Amino acid sequence: ILAKTKGKDKLVIVTDSLSLKGSKPGRYLTDDGSEANTICEDGICRLDNGTLCGSVRTLNQNLAYAIKEVGIDYVTAINAVTINPMKLFNINDKGLIKQGYKADLAIFDDDYNTKEVYIDGKVAKLG
Repeated sequence: ILAKTKGKDKLVIVTDSLSLKGSKPGRYLTDDGSEANTICEDGICRLDNGTLCGSVRTLNQNLAYAIKEVGIDYVTAINAVTINPMKLFNINDKGLIKQGYKADLAIFDDDYNTKEVYIDGKVAKLG
């Protein structure tokens, strides 16, 4: 409903991922070392007492979820993680593949796993 209401030019997809983003399911200490977190299979992180404390999903995982699971159309979802956040923060040289824009790009496979990253048009190392 939100994607249809906002449309392809207004929807923004974010992640509330913790520093543990991309981690495999398991138990990890919080950043201050005070409590253990449990990461569930669904990408949600909870404290031992069950309190939700964030996500470990990366933005490309949220993109894949939006398209494959929620059913948001491809253009709306791509805009929601590229040009729309840039417009929201008045960043006028990123978010599009266009002359005059910075060549910061991520190349994904069909499952939205990152294959290559370019920063200022130069290949960046992954991991």
